[in-house]
Amino acid sequence: MKTKEPTSMAEIHKAREIIYEKTKGMTAREKLTWIHRETETAKKKYNLQLSEANR
Repeated sequence: MKTKEPTSMAEIHKAREIIYEKTKGMTAREKLTWIHRETETAKKKYNLQLSEANR
């Protein structure tokens, strides 16, 4: 399954709401750790998709 970038402001706002709900009550350091972990996960997914597309 390929992920795509949001194409409308509504999708962007929905993503922001999801992030807000997942990080509610976290300290700043916990949020930074969470963002880093999510970014690394997204990088791995993206690289996996690129390698599958090149086969």
